[in-house]
Amino acid sequence: MTLLTLGTLAGAVTSSSNDYDSATVTNQTTALGSFGRTLTFDVSTGEVTLDSAAVNGSLRPGETYVVTIPVTNTTDRAITLSLAAVSVTEGSGSVASTVTGEAVTLQAGASGELTISITMAGADVVEATTSVSVSYSVNGAASY
Repeated sequence: MTLLTLGTLAGAVTSSSNDYDSATVTNQTTALGSFGRTLTFDVSTGEVTLDSAAVNGSLRPGETYVVTIPVTNTTDRAITLSLAAVSVTEGSGSVASTVTGEAVTLQAGASGELTISITMAGADVVEATTSVSVSYSVNGAASY
């Protein structure tokens, strides 16, 4: 004959009788872990790729240029990054005839690039030797 002895469970709480056929244990908690990390990513300063038509870094009317923006997913899950509110300006006026960009999906901890293709407006839009700026926002969303 084998004798099985059961002791009290470590950390056990005894129930309270409600009546002859029922009992309850109330207000107990169990640790599940920490709530998931918030979505985060890093965006580096963009770089402009000038084609062979550019001379000494000068942007030419009607030419298309590409701005490459390095991005890194610093979250523990896949995310999709996209560009928003892209503007190409000299002073307060737009100097691009078209601006396009595509989203990129990055796995946890991965790095990649967002690109903006910019076709410059005609020569009558901006004076020579003025400084042109590209501003943009980057939006990120979890890729479930």
